[in-house]
Amino acid sequence: MVFTDPWTIGEVYDQAAFGGPEYGVNPEILLIAVSMRLDWQIPSDGDLYLRAQQMAKELYAYYGEFFTQSQVREAYSQIGNAATYSLYRFFGEDLGKLQQWCTTYQEMFGVDYPLGP
Repeated sequence: MVFTDPWTIGEVYDQAAFGGPEYGVNPEILLIAVSMRLDWQIPSDGDLYLRAQQMAKELYAYYGEFFTQSQVREAYSQIGNAATYSLYRFFGEDLGKLQQWCTTYQEMFGVDYPLGP
């Protein structure tokens, strides 16, 4: 399908965040995670939608691991929940990046994103 109208950044993330029964991620969470990974730059080929979609699938897969596999929950018991585990793994288990993500979320949306249970 060809789109003739440009999308806002919000529309890009809204569309990329949900893949029907295949995956689904909160677009606000996706916005910050993708932007951080891309160093707040548009990809050189301009296809932000594709990158956001790929990363939404990645986040969702990590979420599913924690939610469905008891051995993962046991190995990462300090994490506390599937959403935080997903971001933790997305950022290569870098607690500094996870904290940076949380700070950015709070600054952008005015609410804290809780880590842990």
